Amino acid sequence: MAIGGLVFSEKAGLIDYTSFYGIYSYHLKVNKTTALNFGLGLGGVQYSVRTFNARPYDRDDAMLASGVLDGIAFDSNAGIYFTSKDFFLGFSNQHMSGGKIRWDNSLGRLTPHYYLYSGYAIPFNKKRTFVLQPSLMVRFNSPTLIS
Repeated sequence: MAIGGLVFSEKAGLIDYTSFYGIYSYHLKVNKTTALNFGLGLGGVQYSVRTFNARPYDRDDAMLASGVLDGIAFDSNAGIYFTSKDFFLGFSNQHMSGGKIRWDNSLGRLTPHYYLYSGYAIPFNKKRTFVLQPSLMVRFNSPTLIS
C-alpha cells in the first residue's frame, strides 16, 4: 500500500493548467512473478485562460471580455495494472468524475479519458540482459455536451 500526492502544472499557449491530487495505491502480490495493482487519485484541476493575448475572430465575444478566465473543478482518476514476468496489462481512467468547470459566464466539463495498455517481454538471452518489449496503448475520449 502507498499514499502520496501529485501537483502538476503546465503552460501551453493561452492556457495555464494546474492539477493536484491525493493518491492511494494498493499492490497485491499474487505469486513471485505476478502482481495486481490498483490506484485512485482524488483532487482538482484549475484552468486559467489568458484571453487578453487571444486574437479572436469575433472581437465582441463576451467570453473574452474579462481578460483572464479562471475555472476549477473536482477531479478523480483510477487504474488497475496486472503484471507478470513477461506480460503486463493495464486500464486507467483520467477525469472519471466528469467534473464541471464554472467559467465567468459559461459552464464546461472535464472529459473522461480511457487508456488500455499491454505488452510482452521477449528476452534475447537467459540472463534477461537484453529484452525486447513491444507494447500497445489505446486511448479513447469522446466529446461531451455542456450541460
